[in-house]
Amino acid sequence: MIKDQLTKIVMQESLVEKKSTRISIEQANISEINNIYLGTGVSTATDLSVGTPFDVLSMILLAEKVRRATNNETIYHNIADTHALTNKFPAEKVQAATLTQKNNISRITKSLGLENYEVILSSEFHNLKDYADIVSRLEVEAHEYVKYEVADIEFFRKTRNAGIKIGWAIKSDTQTKFDEVFFDKYYQQVFGNSIISIYSVSGKRLDDKAPNAAPYILTERELETRIQLSSNEDVEKKLANADCSPTTLKMMKNHLKSITRLYQELIEQLEGNIEEKTNYIIQKITGSKND
Repeated sequence: MIKDQLTKIVMQESLVEKKSTRISIEQANISEINNIYLGTGVSTATDLSVGTPFDVLSMILLAEKVRRATNNETIYHNIADTHALTNKFPAEKVQAATLTQKNNISRITKSLGLENYEVILSSEFHNLKDYADIVSRLEVEAHEYVKYEVADIEFFRKTRNAGIKIGWAIKSDTQTKFDEVFFDKYYQQVFGNSIISIYSVSGKRLDDKAPNAAPYILTERELETRIQLSSNEDVEKKLANADCSPTTLKMMKNHLKSITRLYQELIEQLEGNIEEKTNYIIQKITGSKND
C-alpha cells in the first residue's frame, strides 16, 4: 500500500526526479513508515553557504506532500553542520552558516504553518554511542563526509523510524558524487534496502555552464545566479537581467513554476505571474510582506 501511494505521488509531481525515485520505491523492503527524513548541508567541498536559496522549498514542500499523503507523523530535518568541518572550514564559520540555515528553515516552517517539522543538527547526535556504532560498520577508508551522510540516514531510521528519505538528484543517468543518489547507493550496500528515497530535482542557476545545484546551499559566487530567500530579492529584476541563454532562463522559470504550484497545492492560492508568485512567497517567509 505504501509503495502504491508513493508511486502515485512520483508520477504526478513535477518536482520529483522520477527514474531514480521509482527504482528506490521498487527495491525497498519496507511496509510501514511513521516519519520522514531529509538532510541539508551547509557547504560544498570548497565554499560555505552564505544564505538559503528558494530551491530548498522543493525538498521541504515535497516532504510535506508525502507526509500528508501517507499519513505520517513527523518530518525530521537534519542540518549537516559536522560534515562541513571535514572540508577544513573554520569551526566558527561553519557555526555561522549553520545558524543562518537553521533560522531560515525555522522561518519557512513557521510562515507556512508546517507544525509536524523538527530541525536537528548533526552535532547534536554525532557524539552518541548509537551513532558511533553505525559509523563503525562503514568502510574505514571512506571519506568522513560520506560516512556521516550514510550514518545519518541509518541513525534517523533506527531512532526516529524515518523510513522515507527526501533527497535530490541531478539526473538519473548522470554519474556524480554531488547529489544524493551516490550516498544512497553506499547506504544500500551496507544497510540494505531499508528506506525509500524520493528525489527532488536539483536546484537551478541562471548559469549556462552549471545550471544545476544543490537545492539548499547558496555560495558567494552564486548570488547573482540563484533565487534567494532574502527580503532584498527582486525576482523580476534578476530574471530580466540574467546573463544566460533563453534555454537556461526558461528552465529556471519552469522550476519556479513547479515550486509555486506545489506551494499553492499545500498552502494557499496565489495570483499573478511567476515572478509575482515567487516574490510573494519570499516576502511571506522573510517577514517583509505585510499581511
